[in-house]
Amino acid sequence: MKSPDKLHQRFLKTRCKRDWEMYKQSRNSVKVMLKEAAINHLSDEVKVHKNNPGSLWKIINKAIPVKEKEKHIYTKDLKSIVEDFNNYFTSVGKITAVTALDLANKNNIALSDPILNSEIYPTDQQFKFKPVTCSVIRRIVMAMHRNKSPGRIRSTRVLSKIVYQSFWAPLQT
Repeated sequence: MKSPDKLHQRFLKTRCKRDWEMYKQSRNSVKVMLKEAAINHLSDEVKVHKNNPGSLWKIINKAIPVKEKEKHIYTKDLKSIVEDFNNYFTSVGKITAVTALDLANKNNIALSDPILNSEIYPTDQQFKFKPVTCSVIRRIVMAMHRNKSPGRIRSTRVLSKIVYQSFWAPLQT
């Protein structure tokens, strides 16, 4: 470990190509040794905890590097951003419709009106909104099995609180 540092200091003093090559070789061998040591350590940890899935996942998560997400900062107010998105996507739709019509005319294809060909479903198969109360949601959430919930949320109280705050409370305001 100290050898690459000493060789680097020597190179900085002499600026000799041979010293640089020796430093690079020493640095690379140290990197290889560190990688091998890390791999050996991980395999030893896996062997020790092979019957404990929780510990295995902790080991795996430590070994995999975490990607940092970029945070987008918008300098405009939300209304102007929404308007920009709206204008863009409506223009895409218009341009696509015009292009499709031009292609159809160019290739002598008769386009039919999609509204006239739309399928009409019987009333018993159509979607109907059925309002529910908070107590119904709470009863359904509390009936869930504690050990069946995915991820970190294992407690039904925590889950019901999240469901209430996320879905039901905003609808009541």
